Order: sequence, then structure tokens, then C-alpha cells
Amino acid sequence: VLLNDDLLRETVEFTAPSPVEASTHLDLAILLANARQLWRFHARDSEITEKLESFIQKVLEAPNSWQLYSAGLFWRSKIESDRGRTMERACLQFKALAEQVDFCDNSETVISRLPWSFSVYFPSEWECDREQGLLFASLGAFKTALDIFERREMFEEAVQCLINLGRIDDAQSVVVTQLERFPEDAKLICVHGDVKK
Repeated sequence: VLLNDDLLRETVEFTAPSPVEASTHLDLAILLANARQLWRFHARDSEITEKLESFIQKVLEAPNSWQLYSAGLFWRSKIESDRGRTMERACLQFKALAEQVDFCDNSETVISRLPWSFSVYFPSEWECDREQGLLFASLGAFKTALDIFERREMFEEAVQCLINLGRIDDAQSVVVTQLERFPEDAKLICVHGDVKK
């Protein structure tokens, strides 16, 4: 998904680029692993964000592996979902990633996607939809987020959206229905407490 912003450039443009040796798939997989470790185990300050962006930019410069390139797009979208000027692209990119995970028209497409699939973390279609729903909820688009969460049966997130929409009775109905199915689920019991205050 293109950025389409008048002020913010797609990538850094150098005046005199130096010749850079092409990276192998293994190098790119290692960069993605480093990016994931930075994301999970460090505070997200400007220094870490810049380091993450440089790793991801390097991966996106070599789009010759579906798995590596898609993982790079996912991590770029996670980084961009925190910024006002890039939130829209992040949201659209999560949607596009979820759709492309599901779209495999023949066995050749599947076989072309298999290399590096065990070396690189790439989320499921379900998780891409969840990221998109959480982003919509953080933007205040609770109805759109609710549609995503209901479709994916993410009941805790759906209840939170219903509460934010002021539909307390619907939220309580969803929680009670799920507690009948899973009476020992601690998370649902906590959500039920939140609904009842």
C-alpha cells in the first residue's frame, strides 16, 4: 500500500547512494528476527523505532521472497500504526496482508510461499485482522472494529467495543453466552466484571 502523503516520503532518499552488496535471504531473515526481538523486549522509543525501520527498509528493498517481503510489510505496519500520518496506510496494509494470506489460487502459489516460512515469523490471517481491528478501535472506529472482532469470534475485544459504543446490554449478553460455553475462562469472568462494574 502506497503512503500517498504530500509531506512524508515513502523512504529515505540519499543524494549520493553508495553501492550496497545485495543481501541474501538468510541475511533478511536475520534482520526480521532482530526486528522482532527489538519489538518484543525493548521500550518503543525513537532510537529503537529508527533501528526497526532501518531493518524493515532493508528487507523491503529486496522483494524476491513472498514470505520475507510480507513479514517486512507486517512489521512496517505495526511500527506505522503509532503515527498519525501513517496510520491509514498501516490499517489498509493489515487488511491487504490478511487477504493475501487467504488467497492461494493454485498449488504453485502455495509452493512459492513455502521457502523461509519456518524461519520468519509471519502472523496468520486471524492475527492480521486482529491488528486491524485494534487499530480501528484505537482510532475510535468501534463499529468497524466490532465487525472484525465478531467475524473472527474475538469476544473479549468485541465486548470492549460494545461497551465503548454504549451497548451495555449487548455486551452483557455476549459475555453471558460465552460464559455458558466456557465457565472457567478467567478472562471472560474479568470482562463480565467490567461489564457489570
